[in-house]
Amino acid sequence: MHIIGDVNMKRENNKKFKKRKRNQNRSLTCRVLSMMFAIVLFCSTVLINTDYVSQASSFDDMVDMVEVEEDSAAADTSEDTGDDLGTDVNFESESEEGSAETYSESDDFGSSDADFSSGENMFTDGTSESSAPAEEAAQPVSCIVKLKNETIEVKAEAPAGVLPNGTQMIVKAVENNTEDAELTDQYNKLAAKITEQLQSQGKNLDGFLAYNVSFTDADGNPVEPSDKVTYSFIYKEASSPELTDPAASTVTAAMIRTNKETSELELTELKAEEDKLTVETNESRQLTKAAFQSAATAAYTFVWSSTPAADDNENTENKEENGEVNNEEVNTDTNTENTEENEEETNTENNVENSEEEQNPEEAPDQEQTKMIRVIADEVNLRVTPSTEAEVIATVDTDTQLPLIETVTDEDEFTWYKVSYEEAEAYVRSDMAEVVETEEQGTENEDANEEEADVQVEDEVTYSQTIGNVVVTATAAKDVLPGNAEFVVTPIVQETDPDQYAETETKLNEKAEEDGYEIAGFLAYDIYFQDSEGNKIEPVDGSVKVSMHYTEPSVPATVSEISVVSVDEEVNEEKNTNIDVMHFVEDQNGKVQDVVNMTEQGQANVETTTDGEIQKAEFNTESFSVFTITWKRKSGNIEEFNFDKIIHLVRQNGQNGQNGSTYTDLKNSVNATNSLVLETEDTNPVLYMSTITSSGINKEMYQLKESETTYRFIGAYIATTSRDGYSLVDSNKVTKLMGRKEKDSNSGVMKYQYKGDTTYRNLEIGQTVIFVYSNAELTKKANLYSENGITLYASGQSTVNLTNIDILYTTSANDIIPTSVKDSESGNNYTYERTVVGIGEESVEVKALRRESSSSNSPIQYSEDGENWMDVGSNPVKFIYTADAKGEVPKTIKTADTRNLINISMANYFENQNYHGSFRFGSADYTGSEAVKQNLVEGYLKDGYPVLKNGNGTSLNGLFDGTWDKVIPHTYVTGLNHLFSYDSRTGTYSYDSDKNYAYYDIDSSRNTEKNFIVYERSKDKGEGNRHVASFMPYSSWDDGASQNKFAFGMMISFEFLQPKNGKINGQDMVFSFSGDDDVWVFIDNKLVLDLGGVHERATGSINFANGEVYVNNQSNPTLGSVFNSDSDTFADYTSHSLKLFYMERGRGDSNCSIKFNLPPRPTNSIEIVKSLANSDKEKYTSTDFQFKAYLEDEEDRNQELVQYNAIPEGTPYRVKKNDSLTDEVRYVGANNIFTLKAGESAVFEGIDSGLWFYAEEVGILSDQFDRVDITDWKVTYHDLNEKLVETSNGKVPEQTETYLARSEEKTAGNAARVEFKNTCNVKNLRKLRITKKMNGLSTTDKFSFQVYLTGQNGQFIPYDGGYEVIHKDGTSASREGNPQGIISDIAPDETIVIDKILSGTEFRVNEIEPVNFNSRYEKPIKEVKEGSCDVGTVTGSDGMIALEKDAHVIITNTLKVDLTVNKEWSDKNIKHSSIYAGLYKADGTASSYVELSENNKYSDVFRNVSSSDLVYELRPVTVNENAEFTINGKGYVKVEANNIIVAKANNTDTKYKVSYDEKAVSEDGTMITQTITNTKIVTNLNLIKVEKNNKEHLLKNAKFALYTANDDYTYKESNLVTDKIKTDSYGRATVNELVPGKYVLKETKAPDGYSLSANVWQVLVNDDQSVEVKLNGDVVKSKDGAFFIENIKLYSLPSTGGSGIYWYMIGGMVLMSAAAWILYKNKCREVLGK
Repeated sequence: MHIIGDVNMKRENNKKFKKRKRNQNRSLTCRVLSMMFAIVLFCSTVLINTDYVSQASSFDDMVDMVEVEEDSAAADTSEDTGDDLGTDVNFESESEEGSAETYSESDDFGSSDADFSSGENMFTDGTSESSAPAEEAAQPVSCIVKLKNETIEVKAEAPAGVLPNGTQMIVKAVENNTEDAELTDQYNKLAAKITEQLQSQGKNLDGFLAYNVSFTDADGNPVEPSDKVTYSFIYKEASSPELTDPAASTVTAAMIRTNKETSELELTELKAEEDKLTVETNESRQLTKAAFQSAATAAYTFVWSSTPAADDNENTENKEENGEVNNEEVNTDTNTENTEENEEETNTENNVENSEEEQNPEEAPDQEQTKMIRVIADEVNLRVTPSTEAEVIATVDTDTQLPLIETVTDEDEFTWYKVSYEEAEAYVRSDMAEVVETEEQGTENEDANEEEADVQVEDEVTYSQTIGNVVVTATAAKDVLPGNAEFVVTPIVQETDPDQYAETETKLNEKAEEDGYEIAGFLAYDIYFQDSEGNKIEPVDGSVKVSMHYTEPSVPATVSEISVVSVDEEVNEEKNTNIDVMHFVEDQNGKVQDVVNMTEQGQANVETTTDGEIQKAEFNTESFSVFTITWKRKSGNIEEFNFDKIIHLVRQNGQNGQNGSTYTDLKNSVNATNSLVLETEDTNPVLYMSTITSSGINKEMYQLKESETTYRFIGAYIATTSRDGYSLVDSNKVTKLMGRKEKDSNSGVMKYQYKGDTTYRNLEIGQTVIFVYSNAELTKKANLYSENGITLYASGQSTVNLTNIDILYTTSANDIIPTSVKDSESGNNYTYERTVVGIGEESVEVKALRRESSSSNSPIQYSEDGENWMDVGSNPVKFIYTADAKGEVPKTIKTADTRNLINISMANYFENQNYHGSFRFGSADYTGSEAVKQNLVEGYLKDGYPVLKNGNGTSLNGLFDGTWDKVIPHTYVTGLNHLFSYDSRTGTYSYDSDKNYAYYDIDSSRNTEKNFIVYERSKDKGEGNRHVASFMPYSSWDDGASQNKFAFGMMISFEFLQPKNGKINGQDMVFSFSGDDDVWVFIDNKLVLDLGGVHERATGSINFANGEVYVNNQSNPTLGSVFNSDSDTFADYTSHSLKLFYMERGRGDSNCSIKFNLPPRPTNSIEIVKSLANSDKEKYTSTDFQFKAYLEDEEDRNQELVQYNAIPEGTPYRVKKNDSLTDEVRYVGANNIFTLKAGESAVFEGIDSGLWFYAEEVGILSDQFDRVDITDWKVTYHDLNEKLVETSNGKVPEQTETYLARSEEKTAGNAARVEFKNTCNVKNLRKLRITKKMNGLSTTDKFSFQVYLTGQNGQFIPYDGGYEVIHKDGTSASREGNPQGIISDIAPDETIVIDKILSGTEFRVNEIEPVNFNSRYEKPIKEVKEGSCDVGTVTGSDGMIALEKDAHVIITNTLKVDLTVNKEWSDKNIKHSSIYAGLYKADGTASSYVELSENNKYSDVFRNVSSSDLVYELRPVTVNENAEFTINGKGYVKVEANNIIVAKANNTDTKYKVSYDEKAVSEDGTMITQTITNTKIVTNLNLIKVEKNNKEHLLKNAKFALYTANDDYTYKESNLVTDKIKTDSYGRATVNELVPGKYVLKETKAPDGYSLSANVWQVLVNDDQSVEVKLNGDVVKSKDGAFFIENIKLYSLPSTGGSGIYWYMIGGMVLMSAAAWILYKNKCREVLGK
């Protein structure tokens, strides 16, 4: 029982416990409910707040107010809430409907939370560190992010306020990363979008690089820039996608974002002007730098694209039709790119690349299976492709082993081995090598090799630069150079850096002189390292190995012209020790202190070809500067050529100083190394005779003394020796001697040149060189002579003393050269013509004379060109005069010097003699008219002379070579001169006996120069049927015995070129003859013009433009039929010869007229021509174009490999201009370069017709001329390293900045003319625009201008070419030019356009002022638009045409008018004060003023002023203002439009706004009216009366009072403006015409049911008529310009029986009672429970 009782007790206790637990839970529930009721009660109490009660009229009003506050709070909260995923940025662009589209950033395209992983630390490689300080004030922000092991630097720069302080930038490269699906998806989307965009433009996508760019603030929240940010991408390692054809790709940039509304990608291409886009790439189209501006964060892409060929487009179209999207190619490329980039990241800092086996070890073949090839021939070439025509990479020796990659077969089915060579692939022919199976290598060797390779990767850094045809590689230990070192190699070339090239050459020559050798040539390079800021750096604690590998064997131009190898070759055949590496050692300041021969010191070695061309050079160095590959020649080479044995010094024998014709040896001799100073040409010693003068470098050889007799050098000649002494080979003087070594032996030979020669002649066996000396007295005087040698006198003297001259220019008479002289016999007057030095055919016409020194005894020297001087010695100096008219004898005229250009010979025959019994002289064969007798001679020449057709092959040579025994002794003469007149404008040579009588004096003692005397009028002689203007050259003017001067013959011959289309200076090229008797004209030895027989005046002509031949106006066989050709004309620029045979054998009338515009050229010559292909402005181009010409080495003629020498420095050449030969002679300059301007030709004489030659134009700038054609010749382009330049569409790419154009090789006889025709780059072919403007009023007048451009001499000449006029309406018209450069009939707003002007041409434009110009117009203003051209250098120049710029000249005229100014007031009918009006020029300069008042009815006139002048009202100056006018001692300035002034209105200061009406112009344009209006400033105050917090409730019948206030808005009741302000039924009231100032507004009566407001509103009326209203410092809100004035509705207590707040109180009490009851019940339960 006890146990049961315990059990029951336990059960009872458990029940009690559970019950108590339930009660506790109920108690807790009740307490919670109680608290909730209490809270509800409290809220009820709070709602009924006295503040709300005071502002609301009902409970509903209070509830509404609560809702309003909650809405406001919600709005504020929404404004402060940001988007967790990124901030939206709106970009507005016009859609088709004109609405704005909204764009936002997605997670992929600019979102701040995009994934930036892939192994890059977000806070190092991917996140910027802002440079902006964490300050409250806005600061400029600059962020930098470095990617790819710091090889890419991305920088963003934003002005202050564009980005928050502390902003950081995040940049992520978007790549096709297979590890990141999201990134890969973004990449593919970008690729598709870019491809779509490019296809719409007809382009292909070659690849792209993309980067996500975003910003975060200091707290990590995403931010957007408020304006444009400048972005820059700098690639320390140039980067690009994998490109198939880099040269065809172009690089652009774009921004890609997601359209928020459509969720589609939008691509915006970045522009150069709008977005400041710049993109820089290297030659491989790899990106090195880019910059742009943008106001967005986005995915920025750099896109490589190309224009497909026709086939590509078709393929693309087909693929698109088939539904193929070729994204695989893009992905493949980018996968490859990503792989390479990832590999680079895992490599060392120096980017040492592993082999393919190391990158993919699972794919690496078994080392035991590797095959090698072994070279089995000597000097085998490795080529870039399997072709014998392919470029050679390197040459390897026998037994060289190379890894075999694969075996391939070329197009000819020949087998090649593809091998690995120095990290590159190459090909070798299979017959030059054999495959070697590599056996198992010892593991130890393999391990050792692997370890060695690993060490090299870790411990060595390699740099490489490719410059032209040389690959320069530098290798150094890892710590020798800093990690940011950049390797720089710059070739030092004369064309691009002449100063440094000259300094290098000087230093090398100094070194050579010290060590006893000579410099034959060199290649120089400035090699160094620099840091990222461009500072040069040197290696630290170590050296650098430099290797220079030439892809094509190279040699300097000066050395390449050598046709023999150095003498060192014989001493050392295996290694050319004459090629050394030199190092220019510099101090800390960069000054060269020493030139070190690194080869001699064992620091360098070179590899060359057998021809002495450099293939490879290697050296080690611890410092960097200039390094040269130097070709040396021992000074001892000159000793090979013993001048002493070949040159003989002789004296010329004579009596009493008269020169004789025999020569005797002098005791003196020549020692080449001691007595002669030699120059070098093609590495061979050369002696110029011009240096053997009294002042030359070989002046010791000029004067010799023996046996107390002084001998002076008079010239060098080629002679033969015999027992009788020396005999001259000819009378020509030697101008140059050269000693050289034979190619196949060590013996020395001598070569020489005559004047005019461009190649050397061989000194034949038995010949020698003699230096001839004379003891004749030095010439001290000049003789006065007529053209035919008559001694003349001036003031009784026949000579002029030359001992007192300093320098005498002989082109015209002066104080030294008498202006007028006379002969002693007739007393006839003569006029000075020219100065001649020498006798006979050796005489020269000179331009200047001078004394060698200031001493009166110093020798006289002469100059043919005004620059180069030679000694006169004992040669005579003659001042030549032409005869003035006297009585019947007319004056003589000036004729052309045609010696060595046109060959003229004459012979005079005995009377009545028949040639060989068949060719009769006399009148027996007379035709009796102009009719000719053709076919007397054959149609060909025999030994250069005509052949009688019926004379059994009888040649007429005896008639024309002086050998016929019937030729009168001493009358056969050759080398005649000065017969023809020459018109340089048309290029025409002419002689006409109808106009000018010509006489040839056969007395050689007088007529030493063999010149004709040509008179200014004709002379009738002869006894024929008619007396006509006779041609009787053997009869002097006053010779009466004329009959025996008939019967003579003349031969004229010359070579000429067929010009383009057979035209000269725009005219047909024609040869014409008129006269009697026989005339036969042979072209290329074929008879073309046949005027045979004894006849009266007959005419004939040959037209080379159309091939037509006429005789007496009757057509004869054309050139085409004569030469049996399909064409009637010769080919352009072909060489031809003309020979005219003329006979006067009728012994009656004799007349002769010869006229031709054929451009004769010297025999045995070549011509280099310069022209422009796409510009007709050649004569306005002063640019000097540079050329070189090369001739076959005569010594090595007929060799399989032609050896060439450049035409050397100092060689003369004659100048043609516009196909017409001039008298100008120039000389080849330094480095064998000669210059021509466009339209000029260089004619080199003395060229053997069989010699091979070629020419080249050098130093061509591709940005000026991108193409050079050579007419009828092949042309190749080469860079500065002689590497062949590939063209694009026939044009040289601008990456090749400087290049040369080389002609093919031809023989001089087959092609004597080489025309280089340059095509101007579009950058170089510019325009000159001239615009006519009117300032102020326009006019119907037309204007004229005179335009000048600089000509070939750099001076201004009138522009006479065509031009275009662009009218005001945009239409245009072409017009012809004017010889004076005048362009007329240009109206205002019309523009003259002159196009195709080359850069460098200067211009000047002048307006031609018409009659009465000054009375109607101001002086014109000429303005050259800024930036449209460069500054000119010629006096009076307006500017210089610049590359890529079109010059623009604006000439502005201004009409003169009377200007009336009127003043008007808006508040009329009241009295106003007077004002001043000022006149201003268009540039703002104050001019004059007038006073406007009631006295002149506020109107006045400015007389005769510019129509562009402006009138302004004036006001007094304020503090610190500068006065523009001073009136009555007070300063005034102009009032700009809409500015405010204060004026008196009824004696009250009143504010007015000033405005200016448009100028009114009278019908005749002579009067302008300008009206100034002053408008009183007033405005209205608009009010709206509303219920407080209920603006829709408008209140009527409210009244207000307005008072004027002080500055602090205090006021007095007496300042009442109005108290009549009352709101209408719409709650509105208006106060009209308030003037600017401060006011206060008070409510005087409240609307019914509303309390009267005690507020005072502050009203401010501004000068701009705006109104501000404030209450208690807060701006009062307005609507439509009306201000809200609020009233509070009066509160009403609940009415009896009304509900009021009764139910609120009952509800609260019930809740409180219920809570109390529940608490009580719970307490009771707790007590009972216990």
